[in-house]
Amino acid sequence: VEARIQKKLSGYLSSGYEGQIKFDVSDGNVYLSGFVGTKWDKDEVENKVRSVEGVRSINNQITIQGSSNW
Repeated sequence: VEARIQKKLSGYLSSGYEGQIKFDVSDGNVYLSGFVGTKWDKDEVENKVRSVEGVRSINNQITIQGSSNW
């Protein structure tokens, strides 16, 4: 199960987030870390991970490093 989850996540995260997001899978629990530019990106990554069969929980520690409009 873990190998299948890792393969799916590698495919999902290689399109647009390669090098920005890292993940670990243990017993169906996914730990996400890294950075993205917007909250929308963070939510999109979590939603993609959640859609993978076998994922039990997600610990999303991705940070948002977008540019400030101030």
